[in-house]
Amino acid sequence: MIGFFRKIRKKLADDNKPLKYMRYAIGEIILVVVGILIALQINNWNEERKSGFIELKLLEELYFTIEGDLQLNAKNIERNMASIQSAQLLLDHFENSKPYHDSLNPHFANAIKRYISLTRDNAYQNIKSHGLEFISNDTTKGELSWMYETNIEWLKRLDERATLYENTFMMPEVAKLFETVSLHIDYDYVDIMSPINYDSLKRNKEFIGILKSTKNYKEDYNTFHKRLYVRMEKLLGLIDYEIQLKKKQINA
Repeated sequence: MIGFFRKIRKKLADDNKPLKYMRYAIGEIILVVVGILIALQINNWNEERKSGFIELKLLEELYFTIEGDLQLNAKNIERNMASIQSAQLLLDHFENSKPYHDSLNPHFANAIKRYISLTRDNAYQNIKSHGLEFISNDTTKGELSWMYETNIEWLKRLDERATLYENTFMMPEVAKLFETVSLHIDYDYVDIMSPINYDSLKRNKEFIGILKSTKNYKEDYNTFHKRLYVRMEKLLGLIDYEIQLKKKQINA
């Protein structure tokens, strides 16, 4: 294209001999400047396109991470609910002095399990290191900050307190009262805990207190689980909007 304009410029310059060389020189300069500007524009476009693809990949990675966390947290709500029901079943047995049956053994194990919300932040950290400026919606940025800064820190502290209670009081007490104490936090794995002395166990204030406190804890935690689930669904929709917007920008 530059060669084409150069031929036109040279012909126009030849039509006026006295100004031939001046026109030629000025034309050369203009052509060089135009060529540089076009090259810079193409280079900038290519760089923006490359950056767009990187940002799209980061957003898609975050989307699939949140989607996976949503599925797991939905299961955790069900698991905690099953644990709450097991604790209530045992409390009813104790309160009504019902006789022991080995069908209670899985409930003893399930009643003291807990399942925490999972919020994996690797994808968010990748976006954070790249820079959040490419995300267009301030609401999305705010939700990301809450989910992966405030929420994760809160969950960490909550888990630390629960773990401290379990390790320093609950599990040592349970170990005295049951023949087998080996818990697996696995949805498909059925743990069994058989009491050493059921008649003594149903009058044990410490164990009854454990059942009540863990039941109340999980009821409160499930309430939080459900609120978190709603916010994760909202964030998923916001990230999907950013993905579609980024695709349009790339293809523009």
